[in-house]
Amino acid sequence: MNKYEELRSMCSSSKILCGTDVYNLLEEDYMKELVSKIKDGTVSVKSKMALGTNKVQRYEIFLHNLDRFVYYLRDRLFINPTEFRIYLGYLIESNYIDKILFSKELFEDDSFKFEVYFWQIASERLLGVLGVMSMLDPIRERLEELKFNPKDYNLKKKDDAREVFNFFSGMICCRHDNLFNLFIDNKTIETERIDFYMWAWCSVLDEYIKKREYYKKLIEIN
Repeated sequence: MNKYEELRSMCSSSKILCGTDVYNLLEEDYMKELVSKIKDGTVSVKSKMALGTNKVQRYEIFLHNLDRFVYYLRDRLFINPTEFRIYLGYLIESNYIDKILFSKELFEDDSFKFEVYFWQIASERLLGVLGVMSMLDPIRERLEELKFNPKDYNLKKKDDAREVFNFFSGMICCRHDNLFNLFIDNKTIETERIDFYMWAWCSVLDEYIKKREYYKKLIEIN
């Protein structure tokens, strides 16, 4: 069995928390390319509980950390399952994805460091798209009301990454569905379609403006 098939079969393991989501991700062409880059061999990890041993294969770490990333988002985003799958498909193309997939560490060995990577991966595409869309007056006006300027943030900075992730997670949770248009890279959008995507963003931001105080109270309770 080759490495790719081994990973697919491992998705049914009780150690994998989000097996279906991870299996679907492995079907993406870009993920197949990433799998081909996994180095052979074993490494030593601190946590024996996670995989039952301190000596683990590099491809096991790859799958385990990907699974914990998916679980992290599942636990924090109230989003339609179909749209969540679309969102994940875009996230594996993040410039930060290598930090979790090709790490020699397990998530459990340094969960805070991985959490920063999770924020960066989950926010990079949305921040880039919104940075361009914010040049349009209707979107800029709504962002001013929310006191959020995409150009003020650098995801390489831990505090910025956290703040951006919190903004987008709140925005997503307050809308829940009809979000997939937000994930599309606006560099590929035809000029005559830009108004459609602008108002898609406006609709989501309006919902966030309307519900954000209730959302904050819900987060405080939890």
